[in-house]
Amino acid sequence: MVEDVIRARRFEVVDAKGNPRVVLTAEEDTSNLTLVNRAGKEVAKLIVDEDDSPVLALFNQGGRHRVSLVASEDSSAIAFGNSDGQTVVQLGVAEDGTSLFKLLDQQGKERVTIGVTTDSSLFIINNQTGEQQVSIGVVPEGSSVFLRDHMGQQRVTVAAGEEFSGLSLVNNDGQTVAMLHSSEDGSPLLTLRDQTGEQRVTLEASVDGSGFGLVNSDGQNAATLAVREDGSVLLILSNQTSQNELVLHSGEETSGLWISDSSGQPRAMLGIGEGGSPIFSFLDADGNPLE
Repeated sequence: MVEDVIRARRFEVVDAKGNPRVVLTAEEDTSNLTLVNRAGKEVAKLIVDEDDSPVLALFNQGGRHRVSLVASEDSSAIAFGNSDGQTVVQLGVAEDGTSLFKLLDQQGKERVTIGVTTDSSLFIINNQTGEQQVSIGVVPEGSSVFLRDHMGQQRVTVAAGEEFSGLSLVNNDGQTVAMLHSSEDGSPLLTLRDQTGEQRVTLEASVDGSGFGLVNSDGQNAATLAVREDGSVLLILSNQTSQNELVLHSGEETSGLWISDSSGQPRAMLGIGEGGSPIFSFLDADGNPLE
């Protein structure tokens, strides 16, 4: 008589020598099917784990893990191991739908990660301690690149968007010390800051002119060098209160030097007029010429 159903907690299929080659087991929370080679090493396992997720694992002849495939309700992944059984490659789909590709070193630390979502993508490179060194991201608003030091501190940022692009440099204390970017009208602007993050130097170029500015430790303008739209050159030196004390102007037909007192009131002028005639005068505190 042949039974329609055979019930057991464990089945073993053995070879001619009585060695188990196929093992089927069922526990309270898990069940698995195991294939064994002639040396008695597990080479393949099909498992239903505690979360009721199926898992397929493949091993080499020495019993070391080489490939695993997992599928759960919200995610799935495939992993590849090296000859020592250490996972070195992972490809999967996360719970939020993100596609992920990861490369790991021999110690199991993530070194490269690539992620892709519906509207963004990300590329990350880590150092041997697992700290991020390079990350590149793309979102609908634009793209960005972040470079970090060996401690994971962000040091360089490059961003590019439809209306803005720029480069930022950060010091050891996390302060932005240099910025090179383009404004909304497309003009480039370079800004240098001190260790406290205060702006000290600016350099700008546009269709209408260009300029170079120096700022003192109090945040006041100390020197400005500019080229105007008409091609004339202007140099301004200021005191600690941003009062202009020296102004030098050079144009196509005129040029001049103005010297002011500490309150910004012009007191002396030396120049060349439109006809090439020299101009020289001293002024009192009210701006009246001195005889």
